[in-house]
Amino acid sequence: MVDDRPHGHGLVGAVADIFALKSRDVRILNNISYALSGERTNTADRNVDVTYDHNIYYGGLKPEVQGRNDVIADPKLVNPGTSPGSDFRLRADSPGTSFPAVTTDITGAPRNAAAPDRGAYAFRAAS
Repeated sequence: MVDDRPHGHGLVGAVADIFALKSRDVRILNNISYALSGERTNTADRNVDVTYDHNIYYGGLKPEVQGRNDVIADPKLVNPGTSPGSDFRLRADSPGTSFPAVTTDITGAPRNAAAPDRGAYAFRAAS
């Protein structure tokens, strides 16, 4: 799983926002988890060789598994929510805007090679 921004997936019960379950050889990289209060952000349930890294976790419970470069912080999204006006792009003050990781975003747009960011969409400063 790379470049995902789950938002409030805990609505379906005890399901974590970013997770591998009973999995082997999985990489969960460069994601932003925006969990509901009291819900799990990820899980270590019966996994073998599952790597979490370069993710941001916000809300919910402390992650059961954290990669060396994972961050627990408000990702500072433009307008997170479930309405048609929701906007999951990063704000300029987001902790995910300076991050060496993947070179393109979910749309295929190139990331800034000097300061790539986390999450699905490459950060673009307002002009």
